[in-house]
Amino acid sequence: YEGKTAEGLTWALKADRAAGRPTGYATHIFMFVGEHDEARRLRGTWAIKEAEERGGGPIEKTQRALRRDPDNIQRVSEAALALSNAGRLGEALPLLERALDLSPDGRPVTHRLGLLITMYLAEARRRSGDEAGAQAAAALVRDDYAAQVAAGLKYENLDFWGALIAAFDHDHDA
Repeated sequence: YEGKTAEGLTWALKADRAAGRPTGYATHIFMFVGEHDEARRLRGTWAIKEAEERGGGPIEKTQRALRRDPDNIQRVSEAALALSNAGRLGEALPLLERALDLSPDGRPVTHRLGLLITMYLAEARRRSGDEAGAQAAAALVRDDYAAQVAAGLKYENLDFWGALIAAFDHDHDA
């Protein structure tokens, strides 16, 4: 990889290592550049640790919570993210769409998972053949990211959003 994608991957791996996380950021970056085998390899370690810490598999746990509270944006987002992290974007797509629908004014930034959910929505739309929809979802994240950079904000997840945007924009055919 070159340019922004390489910078994003390098940043993600360093940030994960510094925080003692087992490849959380890096897994997402690999997924967005089309390196699904590498993402699955890294996610395997991460998902096992997550499941052990949470006392059950993330998909099952988030699905139970969603059944109890189906109109809660946080529950919808967490269920969508669990499916996305498992590489099940086709199953996640309706939940990703619902999360965006539940966001005020269709803006993804009203809760802690918003930008990540919106990037997964962009990728799920892309994989389903809806490139225009994918670009529309990615534009929400690009706009929010640009506004935060312009405002001079600096925090770890802002760097992550930049890395995800670069990964999404990466030419998958190159």
